[in-house]
Amino acid sequence: MGPFNTEEGLTVDTCTACRAAWFDRGELARMVGTREDLPALDAMNDFAMATSMPCLRCANTSLVEMPYHRGLPFKVATCPTCQGVLSSLVDLRTMRELAASERVARAAQHAQPQHFASSLSAPQTASLAGRTDASLDQIATRFSDLNRLTVKQRRSWLEALTGFEQPNTYTVIGNGLGAAFVVSEQTSGLGETLLRLFLGPWRPFTSFVEDTRRGTIAMKLYRPFRWFLPELEVRDADNNLLARIVRRWTWFTTRYEIFDAAGAQLGEIHGPFFRPWTFEVMVGGSRVALVQKKWSGLIKEALTDADNFEVTFDASAAPKWKPLALACAVMIDVAHFERSNK
Repeated sequence: MGPFNTEEGLTVDTCTACRAAWFDRGELARMVGTREDLPALDAMNDFAMATSMPCLRCANTSLVEMPYHRGLPFKVATCPTCQGVLSSLVDLRTMRELAASERVARAAQHAQPQHFASSLSAPQTASLAGRTDASLDQIATRFSDLNRLTVKQRRSWLEALTGFEQPNTYTVIGNGLGAAFVVSEQTSGLGETLLRLFLGPWRPFTSFVEDTRRGTIAMKLYRPFRWFLPELEVRDADNNLLARIVRRWTWFTTRYEIFDAAGAQLGEIHGPFFRPWTFEVMVGGSRVALVQKKWSGLIKEALTDADNFEVTFDASAAPKWKPLALACAVMIDVAHFERSNK
């Protein structure tokens, strides 16, 4: 077996012939996006079988083979001493898809987010700001190689022909090369369908931002119901509040303010009066990102409200502004370019 460098920054031992991979304790969880290497260990212990395969790390220890999860056709082998795992690289995609679907199911059970806390002491505020900055920086590592985002909204011909709003879905292309993220509005049941039908762009919604390169949820976007001055909350995969984007009243221009979880202002979004398709993300008077609506083509523009946006970043911008700018693009699309169903 030889070393293999993964995009998560890990070096795992792999066999080039059979595509087997050895993961030391904690490495498989990082690759898949779970808390534990074997999240269904307790349930699968009843199906475990001893093997004659030796552990790659422990002397005189044989591996134990068991199903990775109930309902999946493949098995993994684990060492009872060091808790390393032997699996196939081919099965990693299935593991990631399962982990992502389980996170979606858990999030649906706790879909109502906590309200923004506005009565914190100074030490609590500083601590919260530090934690949210760390979370944003961690999310930003997923964007570290991306200098340009093309946000393309998907629209079905059924919506074009009937005018009936479907849940918003955006494909986010990184550096013009391929899909890096998918932003999907979560919907279930007749109630949410009716809200989308009657409230249109004023409806509340939750969207998941999935990292397609890792198969995990990068962050969540929550839009509470507001008749005026809409806002959008940016949350991590565990539903912790990271930032809020809030529109402010202006006569002729567009202006949003961006706050961290503790309520401190991080920056602003400015929409110049004579450039209604251009939005500048500003920090301390300097631009850190630019969000521009792009022409989608005559038929698409005439028949649907599907929009394309280009998001570019200043070279000196802090890493956290990449995920925040993507959230800004979604907010701008819903608030300014989505038609109401009247």
